[in-house]
Amino acid sequence: MDSIRAKCMPDTYTFNTLIGSCITNGLHQKALEAFNSATELGFAPERHIYDAVIPIFAKAGNLEKAMRLFDEMRTRGHQASPALFACLIDNLGRAGRLESAMRLFSEYRDLGRVPSLNMHVSLVESFAKAGKLEMALKIMGQMQKADHIPSSSLFVFIIEAHLKARQLEKAMQLLGNMMKLGHLPSRGLYSSFIEAHLKARELDTAVKLFISMQEAGVLPTPPVCTSLIEACALSGDLQMSMRLFQSMHKLGFRHREGTYALLLPLLMKQSQLDLVRDFLEDMRKNQIIVDGISSNALMGILQHGQTDLACQYYKLLLSMNIDLNSRVSRNVMELSLKEGMYDVSKLALDRLMKSGFMADLRMYTLILSCFSRCEGEENEALIMSMLATTGHAAHKFLCGLLSSPEQRKDSALNFVRLYYQDLENHVDEKLARWFTCVLLNYLVLMGQIKRARCVWKVSYEKKLFPNRILFDQELVWSLDVRALSIGAALTAVVHTLHRFRKRMIQYHSLPRRIKIVTGGTLSDPIQDLLRPLDSPFENHGGALRCRGSYVAHWFSKPLVEKFLENELPSRDEIIMQKINLLFPRPKPEPYMLIMNSATAA
Repeated sequence: MDSIRAKCMPDTYTFNTLIGSCITNGLHQKALEAFNSATELGFAPERHIYDAVIPIFAKAGNLEKAMRLFDEMRTRGHQASPALFACLIDNLGRAGRLESAMRLFSEYRDLGRVPSLNMHVSLVESFAKAGKLEMALKIMGQMQKADHIPSSSLFVFIIEAHLKARQLEKAMQLLGNMMKLGHLPSRGLYSSFIEAHLKARELDTAVKLFISMQEAGVLPTPPVCTSLIEACALSGDLQMSMRLFQSMHKLGFRHREGTYALLLPLLMKQSQLDLVRDFLEDMRKNQIIVDGISSNALMGILQHGQTDLACQYYKLLLSMNIDLNSRVSRNVMELSLKEGMYDVSKLALDRLMKSGFMADLRMYTLILSCFSRCEGEENEALIMSMLATTGHAAHKFLCGLLSSPEQRKDSALNFVRLYYQDLENHVDEKLARWFTCVLLNYLVLMGQIKRARCVWKVSYEKKLFPNRILFDQELVWSLDVRALSIGAALTAVVHTLHRFRKRMIQYHSLPRRIKIVTGGTLSDPIQDLLRPLDSPFENHGGALRCRGSYVAHWFSKPLVEKFLENELPSRDEIIMQKINLLFPRPKPEPYMLIMNSATAA
């Protein structure tokens, strides 16, 4: 039985045939199993078996096994084929084992053989991939000395490696060498060059490459076009950016939405309405949603303080039925109000209200504040129309305040108190103070002094203006009107002086001094108000001051009393007052005058 088994044992020829058949039929795993069995049994494979098995191990990533078999093969006296050398050099290079690959390459040359084109290409690509560009170029030079002409793909590979390493000058030299050998740059290579120069912020070179690319009849890729257009735009070269944009447009390229979004605000800043109109129409043709892009572009112009230009484009965009968002319309309305462009403000407000926008007190106050600054009846009518358009409760209050007591069915003071009670519950104090100052400006401008005093009284009761009136016992009574509007300051002065007069009479008190703190801007209007009444107050460093006894004497004059009681003196009364000053009668002491007035009351 043992003799039969011995006769059935495979020999070297059987293993070589089996391994060769498995490799021929693609059964590499079976071939490796047969090869391992043969080596375990002590059989020595023939040279062609080594040539076939070693590449299988190398391509599978088992380079240690492949190199061990390669050394074993040479130890057995077998000479490796050029194809085996090429396979090992290529796989060692791909795995990053460049020293081992170069050692095999040198051994191959030492055998008196000329390395093939594939060996050179494998090493060049491996060293270039590893970032060792000098070594890659050295091997490429050896390759050319061996009369191997580098292919176009090899040039592209080594050039792109240099571009990636930002060695742009060397990449340009290689491009020149490539073109001398008759290889024309591809679309992808041109694109790589342009992108690399854009990253290096060498915009001029990138544009020149782009132009040469077009002259060579090579169409650029859409991403490169977009990058170049946007780079030109961001650098401020809008002319070149639009030139590239239009040339690509003629070639049938469809630009992305971001490019339109970048170029539109830049075009708007050039104040070229017709060009912007054509650009927007082009966006619509390309099915780009213009509403959001237009809103953002217009918002950018507003933020740069170009209100006049923004208003022009706002009219243009509305004429093209572009739906701008509420934020833009509100900003246009507010900024145009400040610039006195009331027609645009009315247009923006109408747009807001049609979109369902609810006007707030801040907006209403801003519109009302423009009434004192506008000129001409037409503008005044426009502002009153805007106030009515807001539909805000403040407008209903203003109309009711200006109406007669019969129409509002309540006194002005109670009517104001009711409104301010609601205002206190829904609005913060800062906004309420602003509204009050603007409202008092309007009422004083319209000659509604009594109503203005009602508003001031209620606002003071609600402590909107705390610490404005101070009574320092019998030393100083003061009123601080700084940071108030002119109308509010004038109303506060009249109302507070009336209050001081009543306090003198009611409590038989007389302060040493009365002071009105005006600051720098309100001193002149207040003095102009009191000057026809021969005011005893004198300006001292941003405050109107006077001794209390002099003020008490001034309060005793009928003209002043009438003025403080909210009855404006006539022209004849003012003349009579001046005559009394020229021909004065004997007068009692000011303090006794106040006491007598109190007794008579």
